[in-house]
Amino acid sequence: MKSLYQQIKQIIPAQNWWAVYETADGKAMVGRLACWALCSRQGGFDFVGGMMDGRGYAISTEDISNFRFYIYAENVEEALNKGDELLQQTPLRWEKCLM
Repeated sequence: MKSLYQQIKQIIPAQNWWAVYETADGKAMVGRLACWALCSRQGGFDFVGGMMDGRGYAISTEDISNFRFYIYAENVEEALNKGDELLQQTPLRWEKCLM
């Protein structure tokens, strides 16, 4: 699988931010972000994406096919609860993930 991140230009910490993934049964699975990365893609445009610790190397959260969105939460329990609640909403609205 080819990463969406062609070049990482800068990183900043992502304290209390989580990536939310959807399991086969529609439940949330979360991963704590290590940092936000300012990246460029082929074609020359920049974007910001989350990175997680991949056992000694950084991995792009968005490269995993069941990635859905990012949320802010103080701990894993809060992140799972928010993730489950937001996955049940149709359509999902980005601004609700920031609450």
